[in-house]
Amino acid sequence: MGIDAEVVDNAKLFKKYPFISGRAAYIFSAIVTIFTYKYRRIQLIIDDKEITLENTLTTFANGKYYGGGMKVAPDADLQDGLFDICTVDKLSRIKMFTLFPKLIKGTHRQIEEVCFYKAKKIIVSSKDEITVNIDGEIVKRKDVVFELIPKGINFIIPRS
Repeated sequence: MGIDAEVVDNAKLFKKYPFISGRAAYIFSAIVTIFTYKYRRIQLIIDDKEITLENTLTTFANGKYYGGGMKVAPDADLQDGLFDICTVDKLSRIKMFTLFPKLIKGTHRQIEEVCFYKAKKIIVSSKDEITVNIDGEIVKRKDVVFELIPKGINFIIPRS
């Protein structure tokens, strides 16, 4: 949630033009969103730890990658039963331009405003609506709860 979700949301506007490809729409959207982004103060309860930040970006991931190959959670393990959480506190507009290449490579830990956590349950609250991207679906909410449910999805795998 935060700037990355707003880039996805704003890209819809650029995709309406027939001469702008999907990839170009995201690039244009990223540039425009960096200059128009409004920080939202959010409160996170990560298991029992409370954190408040001026959100640039906050991600709850089960896997290492999202968004077409950005390595936002470099230490994530699909089998550990925990979300890997990456928070990015308020960044200057200039520093935002350095964030995305580092997210792609998974080297954003070097940025001072970046923190990592692990948890089973996260509660997010804000006075203002925040843009949240849930596996490609954009929602705008003031309060959101994320919780991992062990063995929550059953798979049927045919015998070979």
